[in-house]
Amino acid sequence: MMTMTLKHFFLVIALLTSCLSIQAQGKFDPAKFKADRQKYITEEAGLTQQEAAKFFPLYDEMSDKLRAIHKQKKALRKSKPTTEAAYRKVIEQRDAFEVRMKEIERTYHVKFLNVLSAKKLYDVLNAETRFYKNAFKKTAKK
Repeated sequence: MMTMTLKHFFLVIALLTSCLSIQAQGKFDPAKFKADRQKYITEEAGLTQQEAAKFFPLYDEMSDKLRAIHKQKKALRKSKPTTEAAYRKVIEQRDAFEVRMKEIERTYHVKFLNVLSAKKLYDVLNAETRFYKNAFKKTAKK
């Protein structure tokens, strides 16, 4: 399960990076991307309108928090340490960001289970992975 989560995490990061490069070219529409993601997950996981109405505000909240940490990690990757101690500190900060992201996911998974059954959440998580995988493939073809 941890391996799947790490694969998912890296897939999301790769997709976000690709999307950001497309955005720089003026082609990426974040609102459309978000709407497409929501539609895909709703259909693939078989969410009812009521379930989607309860789930997606929480999901978007989690995504915003994860995106904020990702921006911090990105800034950290651009840093240029000059001493062994500075390199060590950057590595520790990267690890701390990774742990914080997992804590956020775990917290929100509990919240999600208050509005969806475990099966539906499982289906949502798998649909999310497929959505990002498909979006990444489309981006790579351009």
